[in-house]
Amino acid sequence: MTETETEEASEPTAPEIPTEQTDTPEEPDATTPESTDEPSTPQDVYYENCDEARAAGAAPLVVGEPGYRPELDREGDGIACEPHPGN
Repeated sequence: MTETETEEASEPTAPEIPTEQTDTPEEPDATTPESTDEPSTPQDVYYENCDEARAAGAAPLVVGEPGYRPELDREGDGIACEPHPGN
């Protein structure tokens, strides 16, 4: 080793300073599904009848909710398995 090589090798190096993070939003990962504000629910829910929906604690069912079917909506008002007065 030469004198120059020895000096270079023995000189202390400055610690690496982390770079500042910017406030730019991260790009979404292509494999990550889009998140929504709605909780995820299974869309393949099927209730044979309103008694089954009530037993599962799902009644009344509204159009768009898992398990809603027009066949369960007597009045055709978009609300299936709704309680009726006196029941």
